[in-house]
Amino acid sequence: MLRALDILWESALSPFLEQARPDSILMVGAGEDLSGKVLDFTARWNGKIHLAAPASGDYADLIGRGGDRFTLHRATGRDAAGILPAPDIALITSHLDRPAATGGLDSQAATGGLTWQAATGLLHALDRQARRSGRPYPVTLIAGLAARETIQDAPQGHDDPRNGMLSALEDFVADQAPRLLFSVLPLLDGFAVLVPRDLAARQDVRGLLDTIAMGQAARLVAFHSEADRAALEAARTGLQTQLAHERYRNTRLHAALRQAQSTRRQEQDQPAPASARPILPLRAATGLGRAILARGQIARHEHGKPIQ
Repeated sequence: MLRALDILWESALSPFLEQARPDSILMVGAGEDLSGKVLDFTARWNGKIHLAAPASGDYADLIGRGGDRFTLHRATGRDAAGILPAPDIALITSHLDRPAATGGLDSQAATGGLTWQAATGLLHALDRQARRSGRPYPVTLIAGLAARETIQDAPQGHDDPRNGMLSALEDFVADQAPRLLFSVLPLLDGFAVLVPRDLAARQDVRGLLDTIAMGQAARLVAFHSEADRAALEAARTGLQTQLAHERYRNTRLHAALRQAQSTRRQEQDQPAPASARPILPLRAATGLGRAILARGQIARHEHGKPIQ
C-alpha cells in the first residue's frame, strides 16, 4: 500500500469512512492490500466495493471474502466509471501497488502514475454519471500524485510538462469552478481530496478536509516524512563510508599489483648470472672442442694452407 495511505488510514481515512458510511465505493488502480482493507472495513455497514483493475492480479481471495459486496471490473477506471451508477466515494490510486500491465489510456508512465489523458477521462466519467443520476460529484480521494515532469502525454505536445494526475486534477477543477474544490497534501506519495463545494460543510467531509489541511494527519505525515528523510540520510552516510573504504582498499590492491608487475619486469630484464648459465660436463666439452678443431684443420687443407 502507498506510504501516504498507510499513514493516513488510521488518522483520516477510516474515521471519514466510518462517518460517511458510503453505500458504494469505486476503487481504481488499487492493489490487493488496499482493496482488502477497504472491503473488510466497509463490512460494518454492508458497503459495496467496485474495483477497476484491467490486468493486474486475480483478486480471488477478495472475491471469496466479499461475496456480492465485491465486484471486480476488468476495465480501465474511465470505462468502469462510465458504466456504473455514480458511487458515493471514488478512491483513485495513481501509482499501482505493482507495475502495471495495461496499455492505452490507462497505461502507466515511467513513475507508474496515471497519464494526463487517463486521469482526465476518469474524472469526467465520474462527473457524467453523477449528472445523469442527479447526484453530487462523488467525494474523490486520490493517492500517489505522479511527478508531472516524468509523464509525457499532454495533448499540447510531448514536451509539455503540465500532465499527469495532479495536472489533470487541477485542470478539471478549473473547468468546474466554483462547483468543486480540492485539498492536496503534497508529502510522501501525495494525497488529494476532491469534493463538491455543496458537501464541503458536511461534518464528515469537513473533518476530512481539516485533517488533511492542518490537522493531526498532516502533522503525522510530516513526522513520518522527517523520519524517512533521516533514515535515508543515515543510509546515504553509511554507503558513503563504505564506498570510501572500498576505494581505499582498491587503491592499495592496485599499488601492490603495480609493484609486483614492476619487480617482475626488472627480473626479466637482468642477464642471468654466470652461476645460472648451463655448464656442459667436462667429457662432453672436450669432445665438442676436438670436433671444432678437426673441422678447422680440414678447412685449411682445402685452401692449401698448412697447419702451423
